[in-house]
Amino acid sequence: GIEAGADKIRGMRRLFPEDLVLNIVQRKEKPLYCSGKGSILIDDFKANVKAWEKCGGTAIYHKSPERTMAELKQIGVL
Repeated sequence: GIEAGADKIRGMRRLFPEDLVLNIVQRKEKPLYCSGKGSILIDDFKANVKAWEKCGGTAIYHKSPERTMAELKQIGVL
């Protein structure tokens, strides 16, 4: 719900720069946010990751905060 999304944003804000655009969206809305390789999805649901990559976006399969942060550094986001 709305509270879960707000909690995710608060958690992400502790990890990412303020100027990084963050969107928390429902599964059915995710394709609307994919506009190519510069659109990055972080998700713990493998089907969402595959669908995002199929749309041409960059996806990170989230297994742990440390792994996700390492992958974001590897692709130059952090």
